[in-house]
Amino acid sequence: MSGKASISHCISMSISTRYLPNCHRPTPKLNQQSGQLAKISSPPPNYYSILGLSPTASDEDVIRSWRRLALIHHPDKKSIPPADDTNEDNDIRLINEAKSILLDPTRKQQWLDAFSSYDNKNSASQAKKEGPHIFRNISLDEFTPHYQPSSSTTRSGGVGNGEEDEREEEEEEAQPQYFTYPCRCSSEFIITLEQLEDNVDIVGCEGCGEWIKVGYEVVEEEE
Repeated sequence: MSGKASISHCISMSISTRYLPNCHRPTPKLNQQSGQLAKISSPPPNYYSILGLSPTASDEDVIRSWRRLALIHHPDKKSIPPADDTNEDNDIRLINEAKSILLDPTRKQQWLDAFSSYDNKNSASQAKKEGPHIFRNISLDEFTPHYQPSSSTTRSGGVGNGEEDEREEEEEEAQPQYFTYPCRCSSEFIITLEQLEDNVDIVGCEGCGEWIKVGYEVVEEEE
């Protein structure tokens, strides 16, 4: 492919997941009539972070971490009473609240929706000032390549074994037209061959507005 850059995939890239912010945040309040989380100007608490867990933690992980933290913060376990009982009470309240919400599928989903709604609005506001906030760094090796359909396959409506082998060989030699990576919102990130050749490495999801940085290297072919 003369005059154009070919893509050499990065073997590995570190993946840094953006977790929810600070633990000690105002607690989202439930609407007494609808049971829905009320809209608040501050972000909901990070219940996973409060329990020292990642968003992939299981129910068993939640219970195990809650028990450990409840013992640590229990007043009877304190050899020296805390100077500020208010902060201590708030810690225990958040620990119990985190377990209660994360183990209740309905309330957990309401919490996730409330955080996602706040986070998306906050990210959009920040993006205007600082550019898009990168959610993850992902190697191009983790993307799925998509090739131009073979003209012979399109005309005949199918291929024999020989034609299929030939098509696979052609695909191995050809450059993918674009690459896709699934987003957690069920949509996907798309980066095209043209974008890669233009050194574009930041793409957004059309479904939810998340942004990722794609890791790859551009190698110029010799004439």
